[in-house]
Amino acid sequence: LFNKLLRKFTSSWGYMGLIILSLLLIKITFLIYRYHLPLWDESVYIGIGKFLWSFGDKGLWEPIRPIGLPILFGFLWKVGLGTTQVYDSLIFLFVVGNVILLFLITKHLLNEKIALISSVALSITPVFFFNSLKILTGIPASFFLLFSIYLYLKRFNLILVGVVASLSFIMRFPAGIII
Repeated sequence: LFNKLLRKFTSSWGYMGLIILSLLLIKITFLIYRYHLPLWDESVYIGIGKFLWSFGDKGLWEPIRPIGLPILFGFLWKVGLGTTQVYDSLIFLFVVGNVILLFLITKHLLNEKIALISSVALSITPVFFFNSLKILTGIPASFFLLFSIYLYLKRFNLILVGVVASLSFIMRFPAGIII
């Protein structure tokens, strides 16, 4: 029984669990011990969400910004969960999704060992880590971009692949290159 548990824990999925757990602990530490004062861009996305869901009564509007993330933030605000901690937690879910999707794509294309190494490399990359602490569009857009690549590699319906790729576009306009 011990050998069976040890093999399961030392499999790639066990290591992925450790990566996700360590990311979660880091994120919880930042949520507890650091006050997140939203920067201008973060505030604008939150304000656009309020503008959309209040039909122009609250918030602000900047027509140059993509509306994917503001739609999510506005919905959370409308149901009473409009705090920076909730928005940070939503971005964290996209971070975990990015790490898992990169693992799955690399495992499909290469092998499990390289997939694990690439997931670790992604999770400790300073740019990725820095952006995972911000309420911006890069992490959600890369999630939908990776998800569309995964669906394409797994031979899903091309319409579904296009819909998911277009979600990456409405999160961040340059991500539309995947379409």
